[in-house]
Amino acid sequence: MQQHIAACKASGQTVAAYCSGHSIKVHQYYYWQSKLQPAAPGKFISIAVPLSTALVSIDFINGTRIRFETLLPVAYIKQLMG
Repeated sequence: MQQHIAACKASGQTVAAYCSGHSIKVHQYYYWQSKLQPAAPGKFISIAVPLSTALVSIDFINGTRIRFETLLPVAYIKQLMG
């Protein structure tokens, strides 16, 4: 399947067109693509943090929580949420 993934990318075709021409089910293609390719590292951006003015705890839907132990300016919080 690894050869099909490489060939599909090199072909310039859509995944659906490539799979159709090679009797591969699209969901199987994506399954093997996710298994065979290493996960991309998370990307973080650097933000300059000015002096503090507000305590912050950000809770995400997936249960992740980010807490800042120091005070942060409101503009910085807006930048994080934007």
